[in-house]
Amino acid sequence: MTRRALFAVIATGLVLGVALGLSTDRLASFLPSHTLAVFDKPVTEADRWTTPDYPASDILDSRLIATTDDATVFVIRSQVDLSSGIRMDEPFICVAAQSPAVLYRPAGCTPESVVRTQGLRTVLEGMSNEPENFLAAFSQTRGVITVEWSPRGDPLVADMTDEVVVAPDDLYTDAEREQGRDIFLLSGLRGSRADVEVEVEAFLADFATAAELGPAWVNESTSPGNATISYLSVHAAAEAGQQRQVCLTGRLNGDLFPPACTSVAEFRDNGLQLELPSREGGVILLTADPGAGVGVDTTRSRPG
Repeated sequence: MTRRALFAVIATGLVLGVALGLSTDRLASFLPSHTLAVFDKPVTEADRWTTPDYPASDILDSRLIATTDDATVFVIRSQVDLSSGIRMDEPFICVAAQSPAVLYRPAGCTPESVVRTQGLRTVLEGMSNEPENFLAAFSQTRGVITVEWSPRGDPLVADMTDEVVVAPDDLYTDAEREQGRDIFLLSGLRGSRADVEVEVEAFLADFATAAELGPAWVNESTSPGNATISYLSVHAAAEAGQQRQVCLTGRLNGDLFPPACTSVAEFRDNGLQLELPSREGGVILLTADPGAGVGVDTTRSRPG
């Protein structure tokens, strides 16, 4: 390469460098603001994320960043990793959502220093927020919200519930629902072993057909003067065109009592109850709820 050509290359590089430098200076003012600049905005009442699960002192700051059809999404600065409850040396940035019917736990908790350079990406998974469906909440996701946030710019928040979550009725065929496979409490019977003594003593032809599942021990309770054991089972339909039966029976102080039975469809909607006569002259109420499990009510054991 001649000296003239070399000088030309150097000159071209210098010109390009100066031009790029000028362009960078001019474009800097047009770059999106940094992700954490959201906390520089004045706080409003709508920005406040509060929950009884965490002390207010753990929440350093919060801002509302998006709304979906039925949820509000927040970014939270905290001294605690809200997904684990562990206190950290530096602030963490987490994402959370609130909805009337869905419980979203905070997720995506990332050190603030990492968010500044790499941004944040997470998925908020929601469960049922209805207390009576406490057990069922863990068997069915009710909401899915994705959050993607680069180091600069606005967050990309998307409610993916309709694309990801399958409606409970769509998870099972009509035949499986007729068997009760969609019922949380009955599905647990599939891994249980039948109590032969209960099967022989209680489930005779006078009460139900032969058991397909169970009778399985599902609850035991002891109170002053009374000890109860609850058994649950599923039985084949007695005749063509009829539904399978769910039966609840109990043993009180060693004595086995006849079952209370209902169809799978009725059990799905209303559960089952069985009253056992107590020694005090009242009754002890055994309950089997498809969402809340099996319980014993001894408050009725004394006559009013």
